[in-house]
Amino acid sequence: MARIAIAHWDGLVSPVLDSAAEVLVVDTGSEPPERSVRQLGAVYMPQRVERLQDMGVDVVICGAVSNPLRHMMESAGMKVIPWTRGPVDAVLEAYLSGSLQDGPEAKTYAMPGRRGGRGPRYRGGRGQGIHGNQGEDQQ
Repeated sequence: MARIAIAHWDGLVSPVLDSAAEVLVVDTGSEPPERSVRQLGAVYMPQRVERLQDMGVDVVICGAVSNPLRHMMESAGMKVIPWTRGPVDAVLEAYLSGSLQDGPEAKTYAMPGRRGGRGPRYRGGRGQGIHGNQGEDQQ
């Protein structure tokens, strides 16, 4: 069984794990699964990872996450499922049913700009950045 942490805010998956204040921790080893809200309380990435380790987290479900934080969590043995959005309960149900990453819910709960539910999206074009058509007027 796994202990899952979902970064959340106001009942939804938090848009950015790096700045999330708290996580919902779900222990699937108990029946019914035990749920608790825990404060991350750490500003620096290594402290956030240490805090998740102290909680016994195996899986982290989140919205956007920086590559350094993601690599730190993965190096600590946590499975990271990024680029996820939606109501926490629905996302948790999709994960527990195995359809969050590979089923029809993969696209439903994927953040905008993600192809096939997960990998980075290539925007293409000269001068386009993460905010759209940057640089077009700078010719």
